[in-house]
Amino acid sequence: MWLTSSNPRKAIVVTVLVILTGAAIVSFVSAHRYSTGQDWIIHTYQALLTVDEVSVGLSNAIGMSQAYVISGDKAEIKNLDAQLASIAALSSRLQLVTIDNPRQKARLAELRPLMDARLDLLTQSVELEERQPGARALQSELLRKGAALDRPIQSLIASIREDERQLLVGRSTASALTQNRFINMLLVTFSLAAALFFGLFVVMSREASRRGRAEAAAKENEEKFRLLVSSVQDYAILHLDLDGRVTTWNLGAEHLFGYTTHDILGWPIGSLFQSCDQGTLEDHMQTALRDGHTQADCQQLRQDGTTFWATIDLTLLRDPAGRPRGYTMITRDITERRQQELEVSRREAELEAFFSNAPVGLAIIDSDLRFQRINGPFSKLNRLPPEQNEGLYVGEVAPELATELESLIRQVVATGEPVLNHEVKKPNPTNPNSVGWWLKSIFPITREDGVVRQVGAVVQDVTALKRAENTVRWLSGRLLQLRDDERRRLARDLHDSLGQVLSAVKMNLSYLSRAAEQPNERSREAIAESKSLVESCIQEVRTLSHLLHPPMLDEVGLLSAIRWFVNGFSQRSGVEVRMDLPQTMQRLPNELEIALFRALQESLTNVHRHSGSQTAAVSLKVGVSRVQLEVADQGCGIPPQKLTVRQEHASIGIGILGMRERVRQLGGELEISSAQSGTTVHLTFPVPEVA
Repeated sequence: MWLTSSNPRKAIVVTVLVILTGAAIVSFVSAHRYSTGQDWIIHTYQALLTVDEVSVGLSNAIGMSQAYVISGDKAEIKNLDAQLASIAALSSRLQLVTIDNPRQKARLAELRPLMDARLDLLTQSVELEERQPGARALQSELLRKGAALDRPIQSLIASIREDERQLLVGRSTASALTQNRFINMLLVTFSLAAALFFGLFVVMSREASRRGRAEAAAKENEEKFRLLVSSVQDYAILHLDLDGRVTTWNLGAEHLFGYTTHDILGWPIGSLFQSCDQGTLEDHMQTALRDGHTQADCQQLRQDGTTFWATIDLTLLRDPAGRPRGYTMITRDITERRQQELEVSRREAELEAFFSNAPVGLAIIDSDLRFQRINGPFSKLNRLPPEQNEGLYVGEVAPELATELESLIRQVVATGEPVLNHEVKKPNPTNPNSVGWWLKSIFPITREDGVVRQVGAVVQDVTALKRAENTVRWLSGRLLQLRDDERRRLARDLHDSLGQVLSAVKMNLSYLSRAAEQPNERSREAIAESKSLVESCIQEVRTLSHLLHPPMLDEVGLLSAIRWFVNGFSQRSGVEVRMDLPQTMQRLPNELEIALFRALQESLTNVHRHSGSQTAAVSLKVGVSRVQLEVADQGCGIPPQKLTVRQEHASIGIGILGMRERVRQLGGELEISSAQSGTTVHLTFPVPEVA
């Protein structure tokens, strides 16, 4: 508004603006001339630098060629090729930067064929060494020709360099003259403007009173702000002088530290600090003095001696002249946040220790099938350190398992359902000549929105376990075979040895009963009782021999052995057994017939011992490719828990587990279903094709 108050002030302002505008125009023209001169100086420097680079590049190329001829190191050829390309580019650039100088153009026209000839000699030297290593005479001739070319080349380069140096001196002198004129003009212009602005001083002084009133209003607003700061209780807001002593202290600071304003004013703020995450309080004050502001987390001390963590926000204060006059510090208690951060750090450390030290392979894979994290056992699949596997795709880490593993990962990402204990059999990545087994479990990792963006993978190498399991299975099968062979031998011994002896004893007793002339009643009774006992013993030996290994199983086949055993079982146990058997059937492999017969024996024995059923049913069905045996009763059944215990904890070769092992050895299937209405044992075996 003061510009419109009087015409003299307007005239002064307009005059100053005209002078400054004229000075600006002249300054622009002078600055443009000075800038143009500087551009030419820079252009000359570029020409000199390019000349030097061409000279150095040629020397390097000669040195590389000679190094290859002497050492035969192929790496020197690559370096030489790169250097020759660089020399060609530098020659083109030199021609561009000297295009405005006719003398330089003439020198370059003379230099270019010499350079080409010299570089061609270098190429010939390298090719000669590749064709005829050790051809020193020819190399010496090429070296002599090169030396002859080096002299005119270096002479021309020196002439170009000297001409550019003279141009640089002339252009630098002209630029300095333009700069001096520009500075003198500015001094005159701004001296005149300063004189005119002095006239404005009088006008400006009239504004002093108005500014005074404005400052009074500003002080009033500052007091209101001070009162507002003093009433804040959630933050400690305090002012410090440049030495770090407290000058103001609000209510929030009293609540946070426990000191009143009367107690703390004038204290050094450093007495309330224990430590900071980085540096000391003095370091942070120096940073604020230099940069104007800083933040840090520090441990501070209350009046009662307890400590707490707080964040400090330190801002430099300046007076109207711009000089530093103190600091403002805002402090807030972050003890709870620090404790949470420490807890998070502790849990992350525990997770990292678990992840790194786990004996099984662990990995986190994103939905794009790339590893985000992987531990040592998992990284053994490609024998790279875990950190080098991060970011690689599944196919790059485990190529042998990639197809199946990628399919499982996509399935988990799509369905959100885990895939647990999936067994994979593949060639071992670390030893392709052997086969390995891996047990894989893949589970989804979801965020708050429920979307699967990552999956976790657990891979356990169970090769040793599977080999041990296969060995145990082989041993189990071998034990079953040995037991059957032992039964066959015992049955044969009982029948052929003990049976014959008992028959002989029976014959002797018959002879004694006929030979005695007048046996008394007691003798006749003893002989008759002995004959009866021997007859019973013979029958028991025959039955035991047949149970151990029925001879008809080898002689007439499975059907006759089943009928004989079921009939004898019904007579001995009182359990009525209904049979559903084919009329005729071809003979099966011996081990398959033995497995079916032993399964029937075990099943009917369990019916008699455990079910309490008075009836049972046996069914045998023989097809082209498989044979099925089913034994069912109507007894009390087996509780699920007890059935599981019997299956998992029975001794090998005994009971259900022995039956299951026979089935596994022959590639069959065993299913046991039980309820309160009875138990059913169902076996299925494949029938081998007859060659």
